[in-house]
Amino acid sequence: MTQAGDDILRLSRVSRHFGNFRAVDEISIDIKRGEIFSLLGPSGCGKSTTLRLVAGLDQPDGGDITLDGRLLYSATTGAFVPAQKRNMGMVFQSYAIWPHLSVFDTVAYPLSVRKVAKAEITTKVDAMLRLVGLEGAGDRLAPSLSGGQQQRVALARALIYEPDVLLLDEPFSNLDVKLREQMRLELKLLQRRVGVTVILVTHDQIEALSLSDRIAVMRAGRIEQMGSPFELYEHPANTFVRDFIGASLQLTGRLVEGGAIELSDGTRIAGKLAAGAALKPGDDAVASLRPESLGVADSSQAGRANILAATLTALLFVGDRYECVIDVAGTEIRTFLPRLHGRAPYAEGQRIGLVLPADSVTLWPR
Repeated sequence: MTQAGDDILRLSRVSRHFGNFRAVDEISIDIKRGEIFSLLGPSGCGKSTTLRLVAGLDQPDGGDITLDGRLLYSATTGAFVPAQKRNMGMVFQSYAIWPHLSVFDTVAYPLSVRKVAKAEITTKVDAMLRLVGLEGAGDRLAPSLSGGQQQRVALARALIYEPDVLLLDEPFSNLDVKLREQMRLELKLLQRRVGVTVILVTHDQIEALSLSDRIAVMRAGRIEQMGSPFELYEHPANTFVRDFIGASLQLTGRLVEGGAIELSDGTRIAGKLAAGAALKPGDDAVASLRPESLGVADSSQAGRANILAATLTALLFVGDRYECVIDVAGTEIRTFLPRLHGRAPYAEGQRIGLVLPADSVTLWPR
């Protein structure tokens, strides 16, 4: 028997074309049993199409898909297992909750169509409703439920028949910000209790970073980088991943000797070259770092290595930090600054010294 942590789902050079458009272009992914794996990327990158291929709602044009050693699709042999025989649960963006059925009947539906005995259905549904925090709500109809409750019903229905894999297609997009944050945590806790393997499709980087064990960042039907949230955030493979995962402060200059770039006003910023970056002195380059690495010094220190004179041109106080626009050497940069406890708040028009720790700065080709 396959042990927890072993690969449960494997996609090998899977493709899906629509005419000349390659929606999914020979992607290969191994997903481990019991992990939350996210497909992350902008609209049109192929992530939802990939999920549909895994679910059996669409058929690939090439490659192989294997679930726990069982071939679901093969371009070589022509094998194709239909969606209803893949033992996968799916929660759609719209939840697809029937308005005329009670919560109990909605969750029970997958068991009913499988001809499970009524007594067993009652036992399993009651247990599942307790698990998702809807105990006592079995008689309610979908229109009387909040968005978060409807999502719990959709999750309960998808989990009730113990699927091998749970597929989630933008499951939080219809919720307000507060409820989205709450449901992210609830989903994570529920997944850990149940132990089901989850594939999550999302365009929301925070959603992917907070929930996932691993993430595949997609663009134009291909995988740009795959790894843990920490790996993608701290060690992006290219500028697309760098800019899509999290925010970054970027300053453009010219590479000089000693691993630094020189800005237009002569200020130098030292850092480390990005992995695989082909840069030589004289090349245009970009110094990039995450906003949380920024420090603030007295403006009198400006001019020293990695301390920049800056002007705060716009400020938005959001509680734990300031979202702001900063003018550095005539270039406006959108970033955020930490709240300074015990010190006077920032003010628009204020001159500050930005500290860019050299070990947090990465130098990229422009």
